[in-house]
Amino acid sequence: FVHPRIAGDINEMTRAKDTGEKLWQSFHGKWKFAKVVLSTATHFKNMVGNAILLDMGGVDFLKQPALLKDAASQMRRGGAHYLEAKSSGLLGHEFIGGELENVRKALFSSPSKNFIIRSAEAAKKLGGKMGNAYQAEEQVFKLAKFIDNRRAGMSIAEATKDAEKYLFNYENVSPAVKKIRSMPLGSPFITFTSKAVPV
Repeated sequence: FVHPRIAGDINEMTRAKDTGEKLWQSFHGKWKFAKVVLSTATHFKNMVGNAILLDMGGVDFLKQPALLKDAASQMRRGGAHYLEAKSSGLLGHEFIGGELENVRKALFSSPSKNFIIRSAEAAKKLGGKMGNAYQAEEQVFKLAKFIDNRRAGMSIAEATKDAEKYLFNYENVSPAVKKIRSMPLGSPFITFTSKAVPV
């Protein structure tokens, strides 16, 4: 009675997993967390990568520091653009408080005007709260793109869609990518490639 992709998602959610599959998923999740989220180098690459994607989306490097500062500030205090982006589904609900403040301080406490140096210093400072910081890094860049889009006259829906074109929603992937990224001999980081190559 529903679209095949929706049916597939529902069936996947309710399917009972065997012990081997549960063990593999647990190991795979912990390995990816250690490989990505706990790596200072990954945080640095994530911020630089997001800056490049923002530039490709029309927000040049010179505009980015002010926009990122505005985005972090709006997320911290629940500003108008943040609330619009949240209600449109662009952002999650987890990072209004301390994690966002950590990313904001790390990015903007550096006296350097060079974004690469600033990102390197921020990655070092984020240390112990890397899991939450990684998500916050993603969201502050997405919100910066959303703010720029809204200021350019886009509707909330247009601004959301355009922001996700350049700063990706990693949950919204094809069934093939879902399968490949979770297979024992697959490609665990294919999601980024599958999103970045078309851009």
